[in-house]
Amino acid sequence: MKKVVRLTESDLIRLVKRVISEQKELDYWTMAKDLLFWLGSFKTKTGKDRVASILNQIETKEGWKEIQRTYGKPNGKDLLTSLREYLGADYSRIVDPLMKRIEGS
Repeated sequence: MKKVVRLTESDLIRLVKRVISEQKELDYWTMAKDLLFWLGSFKTKTGKDRVASILNQIETKEGWKEIQRTYGKPNGKDLLTSLREYLGADYSRIVDPLMKRIEGS
């Protein structure tokens, strides 16, 4: 049996804004865990593409700071150091667009 629910325009606007804001929230814990896996496993094109796709989700300086904080310093290495070592020659190709993107935020 279906139930009819009446919404005012302001209820609908509030609901849509809430859904949009929840979609924008990034799960930094999962992102950091995925980065740790890819950066700690093997150097392949697939791995580098996966790292790039994770980093492409970050849009702001605050987001970058949060992923760095969440990633921590496994093996005494911070995220940028780990990225530099893992990505090698691909570091600039993958990290530079991120840095340009967050500088404008």
